[in-house]
Order: sequence, then C-alpha cells, then structure tokens
Amino acid sequence: MNHNQTKSQTSKRLHQHPTPAEMTTTRLAYIRANIKEFSIFTVMAVICWLLVSSLIALIFGG
Repeated sequence: MNHNQTKSQTSKRLHQHPTPAEMTTTRLAYIRANIKEFSIFTVMAVICWLLVSSLIALIFGG
C-alpha cells in the first residue's frame, strides 16, 4: 500500500532545539517545588514517627 505523505508545516519548528531561555525554570516554580517536596517530607516523617511510636507503645505498653 502506498500512502501519500503530507509535509507538515510545523516540522521545522518541532525539530528545533529549545533556546536557553526556554530551558530555564522560573524562580517561583523552583521555590514552589521545594516547598511541595519539603511539605511531603514533613508529613511522611510525622506519619512514620506516629506509626513507630504507636507500635512501640503497643508492644511494650504505654
């Protein structure tokens, strides 16, 4: 089967490397990502601490 290939008008733009300005992240995005990761870490640490404390209290008595 022979299919007719149509030339895309955006092919030159799609195969173009991004500029350095397009590759950098904004300061606000960087700060938001760090706050999100720190809050996830804090919540997980508190949950693990409560779980371990509860297990110790259950096993050895409170």
